[in-house]
Amino acid sequence: MPCWNQRECLAGVAGSKRGLPHLAWPGRPGKTRFLSVIFALVAGMGNGSLHAASDLYVDPKRGNDAGNSVGSAALPFRTIAGALSQVPREPVQSVTIHLRPGVYSTTGGRGMPESQLILNRNMPRNVVVSFKGETTKADPGPPVILDWRSEYQYMVLVEHGRWRFSDLQLGTRQKTQRQGFCSEGTSSLLELENIRIRNASTAGAGIAAQRGGRTHLYGKIELNEDLHDECKDLETYSRVYAGDHGTVQFVGQGPGTLLSVGHGSLSTDYYGCIRLGCERAKITTWDPGGNNLGIANSGRIDLHGTETHLRGMHEEAGLIGLEDDGHILAEETHVILEHCKSRHAIYLQKASKVFGGPFEMRGKFQSSVVTMSGSVFGGTVTGDVTEIHAYTGSHITLESRSSKPTGRVVADSGASITLPSGKVVREQSIPPGGQPK
Repeated sequence: MPCWNQRECLAGVAGSKRGLPHLAWPGRPGKTRFLSVIFALVAGMGNGSLHAASDLYVDPKRGNDAGNSVGSAALPFRTIAGALSQVPREPVQSVTIHLRPGVYSTTGGRGMPESQLILNRNMPRNVVVSFKGETTKADPGPPVILDWRSEYQYMVLVEHGRWRFSDLQLGTRQKTQRQGFCSEGTSSLLELENIRIRNASTAGAGIAAQRGGRTHLYGKIELNEDLHDECKDLETYSRVYAGDHGTVQFVGQGPGTLLSVGHGSLSTDYYGCIRLGCERAKITTWDPGGNNLGIANSGRIDLHGTETHLRGMHEEAGLIGLEDDGHILAEETHVILEHCKSRHAIYLQKASKVFGGPFEMRGKFQSSVVTMSGSVFGGTVTGDVTEIHAYTGSHITLESRSSKPTGRVVADSGASITLPSGKVVREQSIPPGGQPK
């Protein structure tokens, strides 16, 4: 820790009229103590609590790390690690690290892997370290690309402190870039604004929060957004994931805010929570047997008024699939479930719950809503509503504004279905066009 008189020493340096430090010494007021200032400065450096420059610059093409302790616009660093070397272990003011256009093929190392950016600083809540990509009018996409190869590790891992990334791209969809951004631990906060992610996996996360970590989203967020209409390689999956009390959420809802997932899902488990709140979300999955919204083991998703468009491009995929106490809240939320190839639209198992809507069925699924094992669905279902099935103590309520089902309505093994007319179906199978007993 700094010596007891560090603040006075620094004040003396700032206030000296002759350039010499002047310090009020206990018992000997007015005496100059130059060595005291030196000791205080050394103590401050020892715990890394002195102020860093508020703006640092990195240029992967023209920068230089060797012997550089400035990092100014005129003398930038070459790597991100070079800039981070000037951020104290306990920063007391916010710092912006300006990333100039180019491909960043390494973090730069310096106490961390060259293939993984690990961020850990002890900072007050009002302090943030930001990585800001510099944009150019000539390039409509992010001209800053973080392109190191981290294999199965997260390319960027926030362990402690508040860190922000904006206006850049992470990854180029190499098979050695399986996972993207992650906040991990209750003291971590990751903020992403106008970010494009290109990772390649069969189950990996482009954006994650776990073990109490928090990830906040702003603006336009894209994960393999170019794969909505064509995907030739299934090893290009990228999901948004929250697990073990982690939270991923949009902050601020306004025009132009967007989540676009070209091949992937939103998935949560073990009390993880994803909360949207952007203007629009479009999520496509090409994964056989996968779900666009997939929840297990007490995970939560709150669509929070976001117009959400779900598309399943494999017949074995389900658009909404929950099990083991999974929950989705879609209150006053327009959810579009587009039938491309998926057979099932909404499938709930093992005490899971979905509420809200309207859920608009575009195209005829084999089944529109299926519940079982004590699960509950309650909401408005419109459009091409086909078969409705409830089994083993589960319950479905189709609110009065719902469209009339055109397929079979089946309630079995203690389950019940409330139709838009208000009639309740129990222990019977109603053929298309039939009436409940």
